[in-house]
Amino acid sequence: YVERVTDGKRFLLKLYPNGSPHIPKRDSLLIYARNAELPFGHVAVICDVVPGFIRIAEQNYIYHSWSDDFSREVSLVIKD
Repeated sequence: YVERVTDGKRFLLKLYPNGSPHIPKRDSLLIYARNAELPFGHVAVICDVVPGFIRIAEQNYIYHSWSDDFSREVSLVIKD
C-alpha cells in the first residue's frame, strides 16, 4: 500500500511484474528495483500508453527540463 501524507489514508496497490499479460495503464506507478545505477530504486508515473511505448513522468533520474508533459518514453514490448 501507499499512504497519503496529509491524512494517513492507505491505498492498496496491485503488482504486475514484467512479463505479465496486462498492458500498463495511465496513472499507474512504474517501480524500478534497486541496482548499481539506482541504489535506492526509482518511481515514475505512467502518463500515457500508446502502441510501442509508454510516456512517464519522473524526477531525479536524468536531470533535464521536460519539453512536453512527460519526461521520457519507454519502449513497450508485448509478447504472446
